[in-house]
Amino acid sequence: MHDIVMADATKQTGPDLVFLFMMALAWQACTIATSAHAATDDSPPDIAAWHDVDLPSDGGNRLQLFAQNLGDQAPSAASVGYHHDGVGASGAQARAPSIRAETGFDPVSGVSEHLFIQFGQHVTRAELLLTYFYPNEVEIGGVSYNEQGGWRAFRGTRQVDEGRFTSNANNGNYRLTVATQTPFDRLEFFATPYVSADGAEIAPGRVLTDSSDFLIKHIAYQALQENAPMAPPSESLKTGEAAGDLSTHTARQNIAAD
Repeated sequence: MHDIVMADATKQTGPDLVFLFMMALAWQACTIATSAHAATDDSPPDIAAWHDVDLPSDGGNRLQLFAQNLGDQAPSAASVGYHHDGVGASGAQARAPSIRAETGFDPVSGVSEHLFIQFGQHVTRAELLLTYFYPNEVEIGGVSYNEQGGWRAFRGTRQVDEGRFTSNANNGNYRLTVATQTPFDRLEFFATPYVSADGAEIAPGRVLTDSSDFLIKHIAYQALQENAPMAPPSESLKTGEAAGDLSTHTARQNIAAD
């Protein structure tokens, strides 16, 4: 029976050392390839390229736009207002001179107009440019008030997220990012009463001639590769508590802080 002699790696020279080095490289390459394959299998769904849409010129062709003005029973495409600097709801919501295409809050009735963007696919992120959205719109008792708006994201008839945004630029432009954990296929926008720097809403009745309003000029969004099962507009945009109550519920939230 022969003794088994263990090779001393420190004495390996020439072809033996080259062979060991090549085997180590091959093992490393195999490990990397296996890890990459596993990461691919567990990766999230493919994300399509960004879609850029100028809403005043091409929004109605590439997306479905709906609006609900004061007094409307339901959202419709006919209620969308178009302006060269953006889109919104076409109704008049304040006594002071304003752009009729803006989506605005009416301080007299305590209700906001609404704008809806329906994508036709599941979206993971949207970047929007708002215009005519100003800070320091009115000052009362030494307190300056800014314009504010809100958004809700829906997947079918189910709300998946929401948020508020407050004006901060004297040129009236505001860049809004909507990013949700659950992909969405529709966005709703509305305006709220003026708010102070600390977020407090102006008291009802203090200013009745004007309130928060804005246009949406541009949207860029990222969508999942697969198409979303879309509910018909008549179902997904219907008013009432079951669908998120796009009219009176919004007004209650705006007057009574969340």
